[in-house]
Amino acid sequence: MCKALAFFAALMAAGPASALSCMKVNFADTFDRILVAPELYSLAYGQIIPLETVPTYVAGQPRTVRYKFEGRINFRGERQTKEFTVTTGCASAWCGALPDAATPLLMFLEHREDRLHLRSQECSADFFQNPGFGQVTAIKTCLRKRGCSDAERAAFE
Repeated sequence: MCKALAFFAALMAAGPASALSCMKVNFADTFDRILVAPELYSLAYGQIIPLETVPTYVAGQPRTVRYKFEGRINFRGERQTKEFTVTTGCASAWCGALPDAATPLLMFLEHREDRLHLRSQECSADFFQNPGFGQVTAIKTCLRKRGCSDAERAAFE
């Protein structure tokens, strides 16, 4: 009995565990959120290249990195090259991820004055890494219909 009480006391002294629990964000839902946002966004599909050294992750420390984008904007016209900035948001020790430059991505670039910006929060991001053909087709359908249906959402699950 004394061992059990000592074990219980040790557990209580350790304090509460801290963890961040995030629901998986569906990129089609991100599309619908951005569609009604008051800010102006462009949908970009292509490759990115960091224009500076990507800072190492430090828990709780937001990062800002400039990138060059090469690809299509809103799936119209020729391929374009644009510069944009990613800023990660943090909640306590957890921060948003930076996009991986090694794979293609879909992303929503926010127009801020004369600059483009990509948001990455601790539980959501306005980008989707390495989309397959079905996912690109689904997001094109969302763009054409000005909203996503359950069929498009299913492509991102």
